[in-house]
Amino acid sequence: MTTNLMFLVLMIGVFYFMIIRPQKNKQSKYRQMLEALTVGDNIVTIEGIHGKVVKIDSDKIAILTGKANKTRLVMSKTAIDHIKK
Repeated sequence: MTTNLMFLVLMIGVFYFMIIRPQKNKQSKYRQMLEALTVGDNIVTIEGIHGKVVKIDSDKIAILTGKANKTRLVMSKTAIDHIKK
């Protein structure tokens, strides 16, 4: 009985350190990236759209895409994949 219980506790610990903890760290870094977002940053969205941030609201952003036609897109902040350096 105690061997089974120890095995269960060990498996829960492994599950936590292999899956839950890395996911929390990833979410924390993503949240920090969104908070650090500023007007003028070049971003890439989850869909692969590249653009420059021109306006930031609490939950939405506006970006300009293209060099010639300067299309303006408004989208949710969560659509951002990463900020281009």
